[in-house]
Amino acid sequence: MMDIAADPKAFVVPAEADRMGTPLAVFGNRILVKTSSRDTGGAFCVMVGRTEPMQGPPLHLHHEHDECWYVLEGRFLFEVDGQKIYGGPGDTIFARRGTRHRFQNIGETPGTNCWDLLAARR
Repeated sequence: MMDIAADPKAFVVPAEADRMGTPLAVFGNRILVKTSSRDTGGAFCVMVGRTEPMQGPPLHLHHEHDECWYVLEGRFLFEVDGQKIYGGPGDTIFARRGTRHRFQNIGETPGTNCWDLLAARR
């Protein structure tokens, strides 16, 4: 496990490593925290998730965070307040806080995306 409390000026999280020490399992998906909100004073966090075919989180919303995804591999269907958005490698999708959103891997192989939760500016 990496020592977040040490407050380093810079750090590296290797490709298959997780900043929290162990990957998260969310709705059957393996999620690696690459930068924790503790690293950024609550401003944002960065995660990478591998999603199996026809899987993804259910429709939900965040009151305090915007959410942004960058598709690394695979084909995804995103839904943001009822709008369907198809995304593939290299595409970036953004959802403002307060919008209902979800994504699903619509491909036949596992897909990977990177996403940020961005804190509300006060």
